[in-house]
Amino acid sequence: MAADARAVHQADGKDLCRVAMQPGPRPVFIKEGQFEHLYIRTGNSTRLLTTKEAIDYCKTRWKSP
Repeated sequence: MAADARAVHQADGKDLCRVAMQPGPRPVFIKEGQFEHLYIRTGNSTRLLTTKEAIDYCKTRWKSP
């Protein structure tokens, strides 16, 4: 997935890179050992979903045609 927009800014003398992305067409699960996890971005943080949350999120985010 390619970034839609990138910009470099300075704050407190440090370089910050801002990357804007479009939502993906399907969920992407991260394999950690023998388990697969679904994380979502909420605001400026990343959150691991429980199994029930992941199922509900996928049902509402990627509705079947």
